[in-house]
Amino acid sequence: MKADEVLREVYEHRDGYVKEHGSDIDTVFSDLKERQRHSRRKIVDLAEQKKAEKSRMP
Repeated sequence: MKADEVLREVYEHRDGYVKEHGSDIDTVFSDLKERQRHSRRKIVDLAEQKKAEKSRMP
């Protein structure tokens, strides 16, 4: 599978997902945040991670 075929498939899925939510970016964002909230995966806050690294530096 060529890279452009992979991208085409990714774009098709993205477009379908957006259409499922009425092409409303706020609805899409809300759905993604809700999925993230229910996910069992660890969410990393890079801003907090950078603050912690800076505080450890002499």
